[in-house]
Amino acid sequence: MKVASFNVRRLGTSKVADKNVLKYLIKYEDTQVGDEDAFAREPYILRFTCLNTVLKDLVLIPVHTKPEDSVKELDELYDVVKVVKRKWKTDNIMILGDFNADGSYVTKRGMTNIRIRSDKKFNWVIGDDVDTTANTGNDHTYDR
Repeated sequence: MKVASFNVRRLGTSKVADKNVLKYLIKYEDTQVGDEDAFAREPYILRFTCLNTVLKDLVLIPVHTKPEDSVKELDELYDVVKVVKRKWKTDNIMILGDFNADGSYVTKRGMTNIRIRSDKKFNWVIGDDVDTTANTGNDHTYDR
């Protein structure tokens, strides 16, 4: 498996235009009727075409939640996934990034209020006991 990292804003028009690299890039618009704007930074949604693999496509939803709003933002990702499934008819979706999903930002009780956590259709690859920080002063699982 090859993993590549890039800054969406610096990807460049030539790469974005190459459908063999990136099929779609959209910015999620949090505009549901009767819903408040949940995200400090709306996630960009990337859809890749997978050549020569079992998967035909892969959708990545990278996020960096605002620490004090992590529960609200993580819960809203449930709606983002619903939009992606409806738009592209795929279940090959991965949400990743800095969730700030531990410590004082998201408590164990707070986790129960997050639909992408309580819905068994979602699989959390990184467990709650994994230290994902570089800080030696804590052992939180912020990144998922």
